[in-house]
Amino acid sequence: MALKDEWQEQRTLRRQEKLQRQQQVRHSLAEKRKQLRGLSALAPATLNIGEVSPVGEGVPPEGDFAGREAENRLSLAQQFYPQLKKQTQAFLSSTGSERQARARQLAARLDQYVSELQRQTRQFLALTATERSQMRASLAKDLRDFHKTLTVTVARLRQSIQSQQRLNREKLAEDLATYIESLRSDMRSFMQQLKLARAERAQKLQQSLQQNRAKRTASMRALFQSFASFRAQLREYRTNLRQSVWGTPAAEPIPAAASATTAMAQTAADEPEAVPAASLTDEQQVYDYIQRSEVVRLADIEAALGLNRVQAVDILNSLITKGLIVQDDRFQSRFRDSADQK
Repeated sequence: MALKDEWQEQRTLRRQEKLQRQQQVRHSLAEKRKQLRGLSALAPATLNIGEVSPVGEGVPPEGDFAGREAENRLSLAQQFYPQLKKQTQAFLSSTGSERQARARQLAARLDQYVSELQRQTRQFLALTATERSQMRASLAKDLRDFHKTLTVTVARLRQSIQSQQRLNREKLAEDLATYIESLRSDMRSFMQQLKLARAERAQKLQQSLQQNRAKRTASMRALFQSFASFRAQLREYRTNLRQSVWGTPAAEPIPAAASATTAMAQTAADEPEAVPAASLTDEQQVYDYIQRSEVVRLADIEAALGLNRVQAVDILNSLITKGLIVQDDRFQSRFRDSADQK
């Protein structure tokens, strides 16, 4: 049982004893009050009788019963008051001595209880201090052990994380190298495909240009032939008209004119083939040079192919118009192949 609970229990017992003593004192005082009321009721009658018939005056005759009864009451009252006083004083003295003895006993018990409580408190505090010192030492030891364990665990975890990060970096580097190599391989294959596609497209475009050029040459020849036949018809119409008007045909150098017209037609028909052939050769050389170098300058083209600035600019504009190459906006004097853009 704890000291506080024991003190509470003893305090309750002391209160109960105090209540019991108070009840006993009240009961004794109530009995004494009853006795005093009886005596007080008897004393006035005796006093009145004494006042009406004082001693030695107006004493009733010996044969009178009332006089004798009054004398008896007076004698009883005179005997009762001293006895009651003595009993009251004895009761008060006994009650006071008893209360003092009880008070001394209670004080002694309280002193003993206080000393015992102090002793138990001192023992409890000493025991608590000992237990706290032991708990403090045990807790410090546990904390030191936990710190050591935590330090070892953190070091191991850090080493594990560092090794895992190193493995991850190595794996990432390998994956990155593999990806770069595959990307390079894909780019090489893609560039080869683009080069093949560009060559195929250039061949198709060259064939298309040759076909268009042949068609234009044929159409020009047909046009000159129709024009020559039209001029022959005009000359015939003029001859017929002159003969019908003048009657005699005039001598005109028709064969010479016809031969000149025929030579002009042949020259006009042959010129579109000669000039485009030369232009096609220069364009092909410039295109092949750009295809080999991919990015070139205008001065490089002039120096490599022996062209002047006007010819080089005309050829490049022709290739740009045909869509074979494109001009780089960042460098005004550089040109790239259109296949690289795609």
